[in-house]
Amino acid sequence: MVIPYIGMAQAKLSTNVDGAIIITDYIPLETLPKGQSGNIIMKVMLTAEFSGDIKGTATYEAFWMIRYDGDIVVGVNIHEKITFETATVLGKSGSLTIEANLGSNRPSDAGWHWTILGGTGELVNLHGHGTWAPEVIGGTVEFYEGQVHFDPL
Repeated sequence: MVIPYIGMAQAKLSTNVDGAIIITDYIPLETLPKGQSGNIIMKVMLTAEFSGDIKGTATYEAFWMIRYDGDIVVGVNIHEKITFETATVLGKSGSLTIEANLGSNRPSDAGWHWTILGGTGELVNLHGHGTWAPEVIGGTVEFYEGQVHFDPL
């Protein structure tokens, strides 16, 4: 009887990460009027300072779609592609790109989801995802959490 060799691959364990995001600048670039619908599409430029396990400053464009019923916000859909020229994650450095999305039919149910799209330098093999939640504390502060792992090179 021959028993074939089956290689075993082990997944790298994820590390929990968390921290804060402070929006330090907000510049509206373009607003498309809602016309006959209850929607407004905004293009904005944001600057955010990340602290905690993911550290760095990023300036990036974001697209916000806001749905109104009269003067009341009844839904949001936000897409952001956040690029750091230099970021530090768990003590390793390089450039980093994160995609963040928020979607809800009711603003009270809104929740952000983020995914690491890629990195360079020591972050070239970094993967991860998580959530973040906005809170207002004397300005715009958001708290993120999630899991990251480095693939072996």
